[in-house]
Amino acid sequence: MIHIMLIEDREIIIDSLKLYLSNEKGMAIKYVAEDGDDAFKILSQNASEIDIVMMDINLPKKDGITLTKEFLSHFPGLKILGYSFHENTFYIKEMIKAGAKGYITKDVPKNEYIKAIKCIAKGSVYFTPKVANLLLNDYMKLLTAIY
Repeated sequence: MIHIMLIEDREIIIDSLKLYLSNEKGMAIKYVAEDGDDAFKILSQNASEIDIVMMDINLPKKDGITLTKEFLSHFPGLKILGYSFHENTFYIKEMIKAGAKGYITKDVPKNEYIKAIKCIAKGSVYFTPKVANLLLNDYMKLLTAIY
């Protein structure tokens, strides 16, 4: 069983993700936090029970990028999947630099969430084709500017 902690402040998204994943065998959202303070309290008491943290970028008080850095400094084995409506490569790259193992946009179909969770739980990284394409286009621009 893959136990997930969801860090999300929008009730409709929390409910949608719970519904998406409740029908998937072998995974469950075990904890939900609406901000970094609540998440830190949950992790402090239950980190060993959490396989993956799904981290929104836009959160009250502190953003998901800052929280990813902070959480990994306290819980180095934590596997974090960043997700957001942001398609700007700046945010995606910042999540990667912070230590996230993957990134998906919130508008992806249910099966992308499931693929991402399973992949990261096994120790790999995961980016949706859309996100991978955005990153590769950015990288190609960088390469052509250098050469």
